[in-house]
Amino acid sequence: QGWNYGGGNHVTILHSNGVVSYYGHLMSIFVKPGDRVSVGDRVGLMGQTGKATGCHLHFQVMGAKNPLARYGLGSFIRYK
Repeated sequence: QGWNYGGGNHVTILHSNGVVSYYGHLMSIFVKPGDRVSVGDRVGLMGQTGKATGCHLHFQVMGAKNPLARYGLGSFIRYK
């Protein structure tokens, strides 16, 4: 949690499997370093902090495998 010029107010969460999720440009932050969060918990409100030109959430996942990476651009995928 904190501030950086590009991402503004942001929260970074380290998940138990080593994946890291990032939430940037937040207007408000509801968690503090060391807090445990669960699925569905609110960590903040999207905003326009940092180098944002409009209100939005920058969401990023690092360290996870992308299950769609094996499909080429334009591939048709059907979910059952």
